[in-house]
Formats: sequence, C-alpha cells, structure tokens
Amino acid sequence: TIDHGVSNVMVGVSQCQPTQWQSTTSLLCTVPAGIGYDHRVSLNVSGFDNSFCVGICASSPRFSYRAPTLTSVLPSVGASGGGDVITLYGNDFGDVSYNNTIRMALIGETACSLTTWVNSSIVTCKTPRGALHERSVTIEVAGQKDMLEKAFS
Repeated sequence: TIDHGVSNVMVGVSQCQPTQWQSTTSLLCTVPAGIGYDHRVSLNVSGFDNSFCVGICASSPRFSYRAPTLTSVLPSVGASGGGDVITLYGNDFGDVSYNNTIRMALIGETACSLTTWVNSSIVTCKTPRGALHERSVTIEVAGQKDMLEKAFS
C-alpha cells in the first residue's frame, strides 16, 4: 500500500472511510451514505488541501448519488377528499434521518400532507385533497426526481 499521508477525503460535507491509495495519482475511498448530486470532492494530503476555491469551483471533482427510483404505489386508488395513506416503494430514497425539507412525495402537482420516510426504499404518504383520476406520483430527494405516470386515482 502507498501512504501519502491522506488525512481525509470529503464528499460534500461527509468524510469517506476508509481511504486507500491505488497509485501515486489515484485513491479509493468508500463514499458515505448520502443523497443529492454535484457534491464537491476534496482531499487533504499531509496538511495541504485542495480547498483553495471559494464557493463552487468548476475544476473541482464532483460526485452524485443515484437518483431515487419509484417502482410502485399501493394502494393505487383513494378518496378524492384525500386523507388516505399510500405507500411508495422503490430505491435510493435516502436514510430516515435526512431532513424532509429536501425530500418530498407528490400526487400530481400537490405535496402529500404528511410524508413518513420508513427507510431508503419505503415512504408513506397521506394523500392531499383532489387526488383525482390517474394522477402521477413523484418522489423527490435532494433535487433528483422519479415519477410514475397514472399511478394513483
């Protein structure tokens, strides 16, 4: 193993663990769990870091997590007055602990009145009023979206 004195590799504000040099010009790190896209990647080698940019640097390496994938919605039928709890199934919804202000579920164009993140592949949603015939269902996680057309009536 090559040791270049790496103290940390950061993806956004999260640190990779562990970090291992593959050669004098490349290293491998296990990316922490996360959500979103276009996270800046920075590294600190023996006290010198590449954080010389202020704000967003065009030349700085970037990393994006997989976008959420919505696979099914159950039940697919509910009352037009809303208030039904439906379950959204899929992948890469993010950990339960993430802030809900950057995650949402929508029926048509309207956000669910209560959304509960069960785990990274299951979300429950209390349907809003007016969730009528053949509405799309959308899951949005940190700016990345997936939608099922005509998934709820």
